[in-house]
Amino acid sequence: MGEQEIQLRAEIGGYLGQVAGIRVVDQETSTAAQVGVGALKGILKRWKEYWKEPKDKAKSVLDSLRAKEAELADRIQPQIDRLSKEIVDWTVAERRKAAEAEEKRRKAEWEARRAEEAREKTLAAAVDFEDVPAPAAVELPPPAVKPLVNEVQMRDNWTWEVEDFERIPRRFLKVDEGAITREVKALRDKAEIPGIRVRNKPILASRKETI
Repeated sequence: MGEQEIQLRAEIGGYLGQVAGIRVVDQETSTAAQVGVGALKGILKRWKEYWKEPKDKAKSVLDSLRAKEAELADRIQPQIDRLSKEIVDWTVAERRKAAEAEEKRRKAEWEARRAEEAREKTLAAAVDFEDVPAPAAVELPPPAVKPLVNEVQMRDNWTWEVEDFERIPRRFLKVDEGAITREVKALRDKAEIPGIRVRNKPILASRKETI
């Protein structure tokens, strides 16, 4: 903690101690409150100015670090997305093929069973077994093989992107408070913003006047 910060903290503590007991009940306490507000505004401005330079330096360092991070991250993520999509597409296609093959195999088994039942009925009803034709050989397809994806498990990952800004429900839109405030402060009573009511709410100033 630097010497200037220590001094500012001491001053702020003193001002806060002075105004802590003020309750506006008459002209004297009103004047004291106005003086206190002015003093607090002044020390608050100095306190914020004290931190401006280190904050700007920290922001510059953070921006530099983010740029270094993005240098390769922006090349890595698209490949992750591409390969992940290809894995999903391939897995879905393979599972579909496996399901179709399994259905084909079950159908062949059913047809073979029906053929065997029909042959047994023919044998039971035949008088001359020599007239019974030999059963036709039925070749069943191999069982379907489900795809393996190196132990990769599929999970939902829902994302979104703006398709038509005009159709987005109002509950998902955020008011730009900073831009509105700048517009109102610049134009004052001449500010005209659709859907916004502009009004003046005076606040106490530190100027002392005799009533």
